[in-house]
Formats: sequence, C-alpha cells, structure tokens
Amino acid sequence: WKSDFLLFGCLEGSERRWKVNIINTAKMKNGFTQAIFFLLFCFCASNVCFAVVNDGKTVAQLHQEVLETGDVNAINNLALCYQSGNGVPKDEKKSFQLYQQAMEKGDVSAINSLALCYANGRGVGKDEAKAVRLYQQAMDNGNTDAINNLALCYQYGRGVAKDEAKAALLYKQAVDKGDKNAMFNLAICYQRGHGVPQDDSMAAQLFQQAMDEGDIGAINNLAHCYASGRGVVKSEVKAAQLYKQAMDKGSINAINSLGLCYQHGRGVAKDAAKAVELFKLAMEKGSTNAIYNLALCYQQGVGVAKDETKAAKLYQQAAQKKYADAMLALGVCYHHGTGVVKDEKKALSLLFEAAERGHAYALHNLGIYHEYGIGGIEINRTRAREFYTQAADKGSRVSITVLKERFGVIYTPLTVMEPKDHKPEVSDKKEDDLILQPTWSQYLSSIARRIASCYVKMMRFLFLDVLGIDIETILFNATSPRGHADTEAKEGVNSKGSIGL
Repeated sequence: WKSDFLLFGCLEGSERRWKVNIINTAKMKNGFTQAIFFLLFCFCASNVCFAVVNDGKTVAQLHQEVLETGDVNAINNLALCYQSGNGVPKDEKKSFQLYQQAMEKGDVSAINSLALCYANGRGVGKDEAKAVRLYQQAMDNGNTDAINNLALCYQYGRGVAKDEAKAALLYKQAVDKGDKNAMFNLAICYQRGHGVPQDDSMAAQLFQQAMDEGDIGAINNLAHCYASGRGVVKSEVKAAQLYKQAMDKGSINAINSLGLCYQHGRGVAKDAAKAVELFKLAMEKGSTNAIYNLALCYQQGVGVAKDETKAAKLYQQAAQKKYADAMLALGVCYHHGTGVVKDEKKALSLLFEAAERGHAYALHNLGIYHEYGIGGIEINRTRAREFYTQAADKGSRVSITVLKERFGVIYTPLTVMEPKDHKPEVSDKKEDDLILQPTWSQYLSSIARRIASCYVKMMRFLFLDVLGIDIETILFNATSPRGHADTEAKEGVNSKGSIGL
C-alpha cells in the first residue's frame, strides 16, 4: 500500500479517478485505515471537500467510516471539517466534542485543539484560563504548537498575567523545535523589543528562517525589512521580488505592498495604473490597507481620474472596519468638506475614534479643535495642550512645535518614534493633508482672546494687589440690575447699587 500511495502522489489533474481507484485498491487489498485517511488528506489538500469517490462516498462519509474504527487522526480531521464547514455543515459544538473524544484516546494534538476552542469560544464557552491550562498540558506532552500558543497567552495576557519575557522564552523553545509560527512571532518580538532587546538583525534572520520553513507571512515581513533596510542592507528590488513571491503564494498583504512598489517606483518601474489594479485586487480579497491606499489614489488622482467623493466612500468603508488612518482621513474630509458635506461635529467624532486607537495626527487635530473651539466645543487650552503632548509622545513633531510656539513649552517626548513606522503597507500621505490648521479668523480670534485675558490679569493685579481694591466686585455692582429694596438689603448692597470709591 505504501507504493500505491507513492504512485498516487505522482498523478495529476484528469487522472483523479486513477487516484481514487489506487486508494480503494489499497484499502480492499490490505484493509488499512491509513489508506482511507490518506485519501481524505489528498481530497482536503485539493479543496475537493464534496468530491464523490467511485463507491459513492463523500469525504465526510469516509471520515465517519474511519471514525468508527477509533483512528484518532480521522477523529481530529473530522473535527476540523465540522469546525470549518468543510464537506459537512459547520458545527463547532460537534467539532469540540470530537476533539474531546480524540483527547480521551490519548491524542496530544487534540489537547491543543481543545485549548483553541476554549480560547476562542468555539463550540464551548470562552475560557482563556482553561485554554492556558490545556496549552500547558499539551506542551508538557510534547506538542510544539501548544508552546507557541502558550507564548501568545503570556505575550498578550490572555488567561494569565502578561509576561513578555516569559513569552519570548517560550517562543525560543518552540523555535528550537522547528515551529515556523514561533519563528515569526519571535521575529516580531525582536523587531519591537518585546521581552527581548530590540534587534532588527535578529528579526530579519528569524523571518528568513520562517520563510525557509514555508511561512508566507514571513516572506512579506522580510520584504518589509529589505524595503526599509531594517536588519538587512536596504534593497527595494529585493523587497519587490519578495512581495511578488509572497503574492504568488497567496498573501493578500503582499498584493497591497507590491501595489505600493508600483505606485512609488520602489524596486520596479513606476506604474500608477498597475498599483491601482493591485489595490483593487487586494481590496476584493479583504485587505483594509488596500481600501485606504485606493482611497488615496482617488483623492489625489493617482492612476485613476480624481474623484474625492469616491475617495470619501472608500475611507468610510475602511473606517467601518475600525481602521485608524481611514478614520483620520475621513475626519479631515468632513472638516474641509472634501467629497462630503462639511460637518465639523462629525469630523470631531471621527478624530476621537482615531485618537482612541493611538493615532498621533488625530490627537494633534483634537488639540486644534480644543484650542480654537471648533466643532461646537468650548475653547479649552489646557485640554488642547494635553492632546498636543499625547500626540508628541506618539511621534507628531508638529505638536512639539505647537507646544513651543503657542504654549511656551519646550517638550521632549517620552519616546522617539515615527507615526507610520509600524505600517509599511500604507501609502505615504503628506503631513499637511492630515494635520488641520486654524483659519486666519480663528487664529486672530485666539490672539485677541489671549490679549484680553492678559489685560484682565493685569487689571486684577493693579487694582487688587497694588491698590487693594476688588475691581471685579465693583464692576459687578455697577452693572447689576436695580431690584426691590428688600432684595438689595439682603444682598448687602445699598439702594444706589454701587459703592463710592
């Protein structure tokens, strides 16, 4: 039967019936459940989940046949079918029960699968603490996937106290066992300095290692490294080649990134129309980054006819997916009335949403709104200063300048960072297009208010501190409306409503 399997792997396309006959022959001659299992594997790998073999049985029915023999591999694979709706109606509860059955038969991988069910609430109530215990159990029994999953729990504090150093150690342990997912995750840790010293070179090496193991996401991230020169010698040509390689293997993010290469002529001949084509393809496949980049193309007329209304609709589409860059861009559209009806209150709401997600320029623009009283809110320079400070900490250099020039504050950010360092897959947009500026009337009105405030402070000092006279009380009494005598008497004011100096 093993030679029959080997022959099976050599056959392609129109010879599928031969494949079925070979496996069926192996099954009839030897009675091996492995033959049935291998047939299922081949059909699943070929995405032929509803295919009917020559004896009239579907893939799911064959799984059921082996299930009755108690084969744990078949139990796990049938559980996967129910979990994803592959060949059978999707039923996560049934999937969970099958994983339990496999675990009871001593299958370690089923323990990890059960943990994933608890972690994500698939077929059972979500219980991250229970998931952690199961990951630990599977790890103790030698399951490498569980090591990586347990590391994720420690990294993000899911079901256990957050501990990035512990997470990094677990990733290293899984990497030593050849886990490509752990290689990728540890690379991210080195790139961001989470649980380990920041090391771009080590990150690039791990992305390369994961790529060699077949991880598609690692190809895309290694391309980012070459595009920016992080941990490797910068090479836009190499980056474009890697994006193309990842795209050919099915990476949606790589389609979008390759679009950026064509848009800006990075590593390939500049071709804006080709870029738009790639953005549309990535958008159709679910890339939110591509929606945003396509919106920029329509707004700026790059590769397509300029259409600000279309751009605003695309920003709206991305903003509905909680995409901070799109929220900011749409907020700016509403502020200026670009492609939409001008609505400063709507703009303010979008800026708050983007700021909640840590967007530096959204925080800066909230500072503008509070400093000048835009969008129906009162002027609040204290609040404005807080927003500018937060924006500076997120990487907004213009906020540092505003703090110095308009507030007299020389501010040094807590960390030095670029607002878009973490988004190599997003097209560049000019800072001036994202940061709001006060109109001349707003600016002059602000200056006038500040002068008036200084004048009031000066008068208070002159009369109260120098002459010992409470000028505010005098002015209040002088302008108070005359009422009935008994009311004035209660307030301690004479009938004339004023006090002689």
